[in-house]
Amino acid sequence: FRQRPARALRASTGDNERAMAATDLDLDVLIAGAGPTGLMLANEMARRSSTSAIRYQVVDAAPGPSTHTKAMAVQVRTLEVYDDLGLVDKALEEGFKMNKFSVYGGEGKQLSAELGALNGLSPYPTMLVYPQFQNEALLLESIRQNHWDTAKGGRRRARGRGGKGSQQDAPITYHTKLVGFEKKADHVEARLQDTETMQTRVVRTKFLVGCDGAHSAVRHGLNLGFGGKKYPQEFVLLDCELEKEEPCDFLKPGEAFASMEHAMFVIFPYKDGSYRLIMSRAADKEGAEPTLDEVQASCDLLPFKLQIKAPRWLTQFSLHARSVDQYSDSDHRVFVAGDAAHIHSPVGGQGMNTGLQDSYNLGWKLAMVINGTAGPKASAMLLSSYNDERHRVGKKLLERTDNGFSVVTARGWTFRIMRSLIFSFLGKRLLIPMFMTAVPKWVSQIFITYRRSKISVGHLPRATFKAGDRLPFVKLTKGGDEFSTFDILRGPHFTLLFVARSEEDLQDVPAALESSEPLQREGLTCAVLAVDGFDGSSSAPDTVQVYSVADAPAFAKTFGILSGTILVRPDNYVGFMGNANDLGSYVKMLTN
Repeated sequence: FRQRPARALRASTGDNERAMAATDLDLDVLIAGAGPTGLMLANEMARRSSTSAIRYQVVDAAPGPSTHTKAMAVQVRTLEVYDDLGLVDKALEEGFKMNKFSVYGGEGKQLSAELGALNGLSPYPTMLVYPQFQNEALLLESIRQNHWDTAKGGRRRARGRGGKGSQQDAPITYHTKLVGFEKKADHVEARLQDTETMQTRVVRTKFLVGCDGAHSAVRHGLNLGFGGKKYPQEFVLLDCELEKEEPCDFLKPGEAFASMEHAMFVIFPYKDGSYRLIMSRAADKEGAEPTLDEVQASCDLLPFKLQIKAPRWLTQFSLHARSVDQYSDSDHRVFVAGDAAHIHSPVGGQGMNTGLQDSYNLGWKLAMVINGTAGPKASAMLLSSYNDERHRVGKKLLERTDNGFSVVTARGWTFRIMRSLIFSFLGKRLLIPMFMTAVPKWVSQIFITYRRSKISVGHLPRATFKAGDRLPFVKLTKGGDEFSTFDILRGPHFTLLFVARSEEDLQDVPAALESSEPLQREGLTCAVLAVDGFDGSSSAPDTVQVYSVADAPAFAKTFGILSGTILVRPDNYVGFMGNANDLGSYVKMLTN
């Protein structure tokens, strides 16, 4: 199918160098790429459209949404992001939880690990198997719904090719390729080509974001370095059904399997009962077209019988580990995110999740600048913080996935030594338990932090977290009903929290509310977290909701404080923590 822009994009009539007012531009944000990263950024724009008229457009050279599985793991932090967007229930319904991973290293060498070591740290304690095309469909439908709701409210009416508004119309244009761009005095002129008619048009946009994958035109246009390496191994991927012998101790519902007896061979289940097989190739097979017989021969080496049936997708692939040296241009008008900024091995299922969170980080910052909430100085600081925060995350991710990939794909004597160590007495009693505690926390991405960011400010003595950390998940109650910190955070707004155990702790709340007034344009939710049996309902202003801590010992362990003020960013990371009377200077820094 084909979708056209939500508003007509006029062509440039020449090389106009004059500065233009924002209303003279075609768009506020042009997003190149309609994969998960681009669609997440579009969602960040769309869900703010009820309070501000952000003009955004997504373009992609593909004829329509992808139907390939590609990535398949949705990590805990991404599920939390989907919770914030109101999408998590559908994702959980359509996907399924991975609960066990078995590793086979030969006769008598077998390990099984239960997944779910994050219980209590998040309402979503383990990863979800949810293929990439389903993530894209979920995000695309959310964009359409937000766009349609806005149109019904009278603030914006979608226009398709024929000018008639409909729920199918959304600001996403397929068959359209970004072929180049040029930075002007205060905007970007992007050249877009219709891949069917080959006609080119020019659109003017305030910001351009490249979510256009490993061969990013935006990255090339910025001349960003993409340093790294290509791994020497070649791999085969097959999506298919499998006929298993019965009884079989492996591949029960929700279980993945990996063999290390001869070479790497991994089997992941899908919800519909089919499977994804990934295997490393022998050196003498590399470069040749993969065949079903080649994959079946590897299946025949497993400790149980498998017969390939109904193959859907067979391909060979190589892998790279690369990253840009910066995520934007020097004046922060052109950005890269997702695979346009970093590519790496599939170890840990991090790639798609990292791209989604690149956009989740950038979206609210762009919105603050476009809406005028942030002045010139604050705008530069906010937009530069995207590179400061996400570049560090991408660099560390590249290092960890590279190390992990080198281990699981080792050949020859390295492979044999590693296998012997894993299945040794020491490995089973010490290394594997340590591994199964540390790895789920790492792959979950809930421990990613922005503590070194210039917009992470303040501290509270004895707090178990710091400015720049994700706000911890804690259960709460209100009026006899159960809530959590995530219920307060849900939505595209800032959140101001007052932790209090007495009326004295709330004395500075009115002043804090007044000093945070500039954030009202972005939305501001205020709440008291009452601890130690304190009933703050009579002390808090009417505009502030009061919640009681459901489990005092758990709160003490998770938060570590009994009083203090916390300002949470729209991406649910702590921006400020300290005394209420110090909040004003932080808000001024964000807004000028």
